Amino acid sequence: MKNVIVERVIHNGAKRIALKFLYDTELIALVKELPDARWSGTKRYWHISDKPDIVQELFRLLKGKAFLDYSSLKPEKREEPHPEVKVSAALGELSPGDIAKIEEFRKWMIHRRYSDSTIDIYAGMLGQFFRFIKPKKSSEINSDDMVRYVTEYIIPSGLSYTFQNQTISAAKLFFNHIYKMDLDVETFKRPRREHRLPNVLSKEEIKSILQAPSNLKHRPMLSIIYACGLR
Repeated sequence: MKNVIVERVIHNGAKRIALKFLYDTELIALVKELPDARWSGTKRYWHISDKPDIVQELFRLLKGKAFLDYSSLKPEKREEPHPEVKVSAALGELSPGDIAKIEEFRKWMIHRRYSDSTIDIYAGMLGQFFRFIKPKKSSEINSDDMVRYVTEYIIPSGLSYTFQNQTISAAKLFFNHIYKMDLDVETFKRPRREHRLPNVLSKEEIKSILQAPSNLKHRPMLSIIYACGLR
């Protein structure tokens, strides 16, 4: 499932809610339905008004479409989630040192010409990982912390294969190019790709397809294609 990171920001002097996600036409269309939804070309995120019930409104809008990660919102301001939505485990606060390292990583990615959406997503995922391992410092992280993050946070929170894979990619880039520490990032095993069973048409649906052409010559052609197992 797609992932949308929700953060409170100060945009042009006003308190706003930023919505950060990889480019997706379906999510963009949904966000545009929100009142006062605006795109920031400089910050590369959508932002909306900060209202008391905004999290519940986002849950209703994105239900079944994306996982809503609002763990960075302050606890005292966090709204009660929709009863059908799982709540992620509470995370700690980033230290000034962690923030500085993430900003250094962001500048490195800009220098290497990563896309703006990838930069925002990777920086957000690293911040979430660092909050999880608190009170441990980011400089003390080892491969066991990533395994614990997957088993104790990502999987219980219902986060997708894609989210886990992107987190591992962000961590490998960060520790290779920022800390240059002796960390065996290759032990950060990537999850097995999800395999979904194909949709199988019923006999009635197949019959309707084969009988749909008005040209009688086309019907036997469709029957041959179907009988050969072509798609």
